[in-house]
Amino acid sequence: MSDDLAEGLALEELEVAIASLRNRLESMSRDDADFYSTTTLLAHALRKLYLLSRPHESLSALEESITFLQQAIDSSSVGDGRRAEWLISLAFGLNLRCDATESESDAIEASRVAYGAVDAVEKDDPSYATILQSACHFIGKKAIRLHDEDDLDKMFEMHKSILAVTPVDHPKLKSRLRSYDDTMFKLYLSLRRKDVLEEAIRASEYIINIPDESSEEHARNVWILAQRLVQRYLRTGTSADLDDSIRACQQAVDDTPISSKNRQRRLQSLCDRLGEKYSQTLEEADFQVAKVG
Repeated sequence: MSDDLAEGLALEELEVAIASLRNRLESMSRDDADFYSTTTLLAHALRKLYLLSRPHESLSALEESITFLQQAIDSSSVGDGRRAEWLISLAFGLNLRCDATESESDAIEASRVAYGAVDAVEKDDPSYATILQSACHFIGKKAIRLHDEDDLDKMFEMHKSILAVTPVDHPKLKSRLRSYDDTMFKLYLSLRRKDVLEEAIRASEYIINIPDESSEEHARNVWILAQRLVQRYLRTGTSADLDDSIRACQQAVDDTPISSKNRQRRLQSLCDRLGEKYSQTLEEADFQVAKVG
C-alpha cells in the first residue's frame, strides 16, 4: 500500500489496511530494509484515519502517527533520500495537533521540522517544490499564531525557489501562487507589514494573467485581487488602489454567472467599494453609481 493509496481509502478500508500494516511490522525486525518504510506507511494511514474521523476521533491515532514518523526520522541518516518527505510529514502531523490543542510548542516544533525538510530536500528531487510549499504553510502558521516576523525573509526566498523550478506552463503554477498569496495575506492581517501585503498583491496579479479554466474561476481570482488592493488602500489612502479595486470587483461581478452562489457576495463587495468612493469624493455621480450597484 502506497501513501497515495492510503489517501484514497474509505474509513472501513483504511482500518483494515492499518491492521494489516501493524501485523506486517510485528513480523519484521528493525534491521529489515523495509521496516521504516512500512512504519511511515502506517504513520500516514493513522493520520488519514484521524482526518477522516474528525471531530469525533480522539488524538490517539494522530499521536501514534507522530511517534512512528519520529522513529523513522531518528533512524535515518542525513543523506537518506526519504528523510525530507518524512520530516514534512511529521510537520504536518504536529500542525494538525497544534490545530486541535492550540499548543504553541507544537507550532514552533512544526516550523522547526519544516525547516529541516527544506534543508534535507535536493533541488532536483521531484517533490522539492511541494516540500517547500508545505514548509511555507507550516512556518507561516507559526508566524501568524505567535506574531513572529523572524521567518518572513526566509519564506520570501523559499517562494522564489518554488517559482524558479515551476515553468510557466506547469499545471501547479497557479495553485502554488495561490498558496503563497493566501499565506502572505493571512500574515499581513496578523503582522500588518506592508511588504507582506505587497507580496500577496504581486502573487494575485500574477495569477490573473494565467489563463483560467472558466469565467467563474477568473471571477474568483479577480475578486481576490480586489480584496488585496482595498487593504492597501485602507493602509495608505491611495485613491488609485480604491479605483483599481472597484474595477476588479466590477470585472468579478461581470464574469460571475447569474446562477453562481458567489454573485451576491461579489456584488456586495462592489457596493462597499463604491460607497467608500462616494465617502471619499462626496460627488453626486459616485453616489448614483453606488445606488445602482
